[in-house]
Amino acid sequence: MRIGVYPGRHKPETGGGYAFPSRVVSGLLRTAGESPHQFVILGARDGTCDVPGNVSFCEMRLSRWRQLRFGLARKGLLPRGVIVRDGIKHEVFYAEGEMILSMGFDLLWFLVPYIPTMEVPYLITLWDLQHRINPFFPEVSAGGIWGAREKGYSETLRRAMGIVTGTAQGGGDAERFYQIPEERIFVNPYPSPDIEQPLSRSALDGIMKKHGLSAPFLFYPAQLWAHKNHVRLFEGVRLLKTEWNLSFQVVLSGAAKCNVRHLMDMAGHFGIAEQIRNLGFVSHEDMGGLYQNAFALVFPTLCGPDNLPPLEAFSSGCPVVASDIPGAREQLGDAALFFDPLNPRELAKAVATLRGSEALRGELIARGYAIAKNRTVEQYLRNIYEILDGVSGVRCCWGN
Repeated sequence: MRIGVYPGRHKPETGGGYAFPSRVVSGLLRTAGESPHQFVILGARDGTCDVPGNVSFCEMRLSRWRQLRFGLARKGLLPRGVIVRDGIKHEVFYAEGEMILSMGFDLLWFLVPYIPTMEVPYLITLWDLQHRINPFFPEVSAGGIWGAREKGYSETLRRAMGIVTGTAQGGGDAERFYQIPEERIFVNPYPSPDIEQPLSRSALDGIMKKHGLSAPFLFYPAQLWAHKNHVRLFEGVRLLKTEWNLSFQVVLSGAAKCNVRHLMDMAGHFGIAEQIRNLGFVSHEDMGGLYQNAFALVFPTLCGPDNLPPLEAFSSGCPVVASDIPGAREQLGDAALFFDPLNPRELAKAVATLRGSEALRGELIARGYAIAKNRTVEQYLRNIYEILDGVSGVRCCWGN
């Protein structure tokens, strides 16, 4: 099959929306030769890797007007366009949809949960359905976002040839909310980054100095959305100080979003404002050092089931303390300490337990490494190649 791979248009500042597609594309360039299919990556070529013979690139260059029109259509402010090919009307987003439809693909694989056209059979990678599970958060409800997400998912998931999720929990959510047949849901655990080589002590000290940090610190790389639940982290840090006599600096990274003022007010309310260090966006080069320097990743998010920072921590030798949301234990196994994300005392107790046992901390690091070694992007893509081989038996029943 000739397969178009659409990684989306995210920038590094968007966090997981950039990290996951870029990780998969890089892995595709290393492993595509194992598959009999031809792949066209719909994006700029990554000059850091050799390109196997069955992979090519199509850079999606759009005029300024087409970019604007495409953006408005994606947000629901303009209808999808309709173009006619071989006497058949095809419904597409403007610009990118027209271009993709003209390229004669047998199948499309979308690494992002939105698609420019549904007129070509496709696999879609489902990140989450939090607008259904937690519809009250402003980031999935305000300004018409909830309606746009619901309309988009209702159409794209039901028409997909296959839905790829990282956990059975995520697949179950799709089945529950949108009545997707189980046989069209494929569970493929999200890949961990490559194992990070430990940095030298001088390099680690340099990163600490560069960002003005002090040990020990708890690390939480997440955009400052409400669902990331920073408030419970702050309350837990206060309890660590007042009831366990443990003082940690809290290092945050990620785009500020609209919630930053509220969070800083809450840090002041809990009396820990001086312990909070908000770095904003951090380059990939520094992230590994932050994980390696951290006492632990504390991950109190209220949304899932698939999250990338714990996997990044696993590959960097950083122990994980994570919220016990549906799907988290499936994704993280026995390599994390879990807590009720709405109970700051449980969060504080988990961190204090880790602080009191170097042996436990070492065990979590070892278990995290074991998951990272088994859950590589190469293995993720080999599972995808098997899925593609399976759906090709149906796709061969008709032409382009």
